[in-house]
Amino acid sequence: MKHIHKFDNFLNEKLTDKMTPVTDDDIINKLKESDKNHASIISTIFYKKNFDLLSKIINSDVELSQDGLNELLSLACRYGHKDLVEYSIEKGADLQQWKNSSYEATDLLVLAHEYDDILSILVQSGLDPEETIERAEENEYFNNTQYYEIIIDLIYKFNLEDEFYGIIYNYEEHYKPNM
Repeated sequence: MKHIHKFDNFLNEKLTDKMTPVTDDDIINKLKESDKNHASIISTIFYKKNFDLLSKIINSDVELSQDGLNELLSLACRYGHKDLVEYSIEKGADLQQWKNSSYEATDLLVLAHEYDDILSILVQSGLDPEETIERAEENEYFNNTQYYEIIIDLIYKFNLEDEFYGIIYNYEEHYKPNM
């Protein structure tokens, strides 16, 4: 077994040495050529924190796919990148319900709950917090205490206590940590 492991390491080193490095321009050109889903590329760039490359993509003439814009929007909401939220909305990211994606509007509010400026942008751009929280009731958000707490926080942030009194009451009776 040790010999196989050493061979794998050797092979990986040799392949890496022979491979041509990929430049930012190569990535941008690939994005321009492709009409496929850009979500995985955007996700990889974002998680590698290569914001210089993201900036180059945004300032280039690349037209991101709908999934790519939606992925950029969700990651920007999660990590508090207001400029990327604005860019993705301006370019047509779907705020209401994303087709061909596991995300939906409730996720945007949950992801952005720590960033009031981003919540404001989402609401000003047409995301209805009341409707979105109503949809959260239909999904599994209330099966997870952490999400439940975030939804409660959002209810208070948007002054929707009267509309969602039942959710607040249920949380306080059954889920709220003992103080």
